[in-house]
Amino acid sequence: MKKILILLTLCLLLLYGCGKEPEPDTRNFSPKAETVEISLPAASREYKLLWLSDLHMVLPGKEGDPAQQDAIDARTAYSTSGGIPAAEQWELWIPYLTDAKADALLFGGDMLDLCSTEGVDTLSEGFAKLESPYIYLRADHDLLPTYLKDYDVQGAWDKQSSLCKNEGVMSMAFDDFTLIAWNNSTSELTDSGLERILQLVDEGKPLVLLTHVPIAPLEDESLAEASRAAFDGRVLLWGYGDCEYVPGPNTRQLLDLLYAEDSPFIAVFAGHLHFSWDGYINKNVPEHVFGPAFAGDHGIITLK
Repeated sequence: MKKILILLTLCLLLLYGCGKEPEPDTRNFSPKAETVEISLPAASREYKLLWLSDLHMVLPGKEGDPAQQDAIDARTAYSTSGGIPAAEQWELWIPYLTDAKADALLFGGDMLDLCSTEGVDTLSEGFAKLESPYIYLRADHDLLPTYLKDYDVQGAWDKQSSLCKNEGVMSMAFDDFTLIAWNNSTSELTDSGLERILQLVDEGKPLVLLTHVPIAPLEDESLAEASRAAFDGRVLLWGYGDCEYVPGPNTRQLLDLLYAEDSPFIAVFAGHLHFSWDGYINKNVPEHVFGPAFAGDHGIITLK
């Protein structure tokens, strides 16, 4: 029996090393909260929302185009932070999001870097573990089959629609306010989306707009200037003047509502730019742009 134990011990030493220290885990997942407080004078209680956007998970799976592997590798490297690729970060975000015990989780777009089956399935697995209600508004990366062998735009949209609600405008009502999520805000607001927003305006509750693409402030140029500095002179905002996103008739109606002195909106939350900014789009409506989730950035929003 002793000989057998000695042989087993020797085998284990050969297999795992003799007295060798385990390799340290150099990965660093460090969520960094951007805290935002919104005044809601008639609120019956305090509300807590948590925002997460721009994770940019790169999961092409079997659908990936080998001819675009260099681009896939570059995008993976871009959204790797602290030694952790974005797709692995998603697994680490889930317990954090659950522990937050928020009234709602707001996923603000570009959670995926490309719309593959593996990407959608990975998101779905994470969503299934959440305990708080959530809204997932998509952006261009979520909805496009970039870097895939079959560039099937409708198929990508169908995959996203199988995951959870995927409409032009989605909403979540609370006793004291309503969240309006402008889905796919890298494109013009749809007819049905505008109709839904106008219906919610008529209901009379204070409104909070969730959009991936930020809204250009009427007078404050600091957000536009920051975008120009980050994106080679491009102003990646919805608005007038030299904004990259030029509003059509439907989006102009939404902007008119946002810019009005008596706007029904009490706040705007956005992502997209991969940096944070805080200010006002007019004298009364605050806007906060959140940094990217792949860098650990997220928002904790309090309405009270």
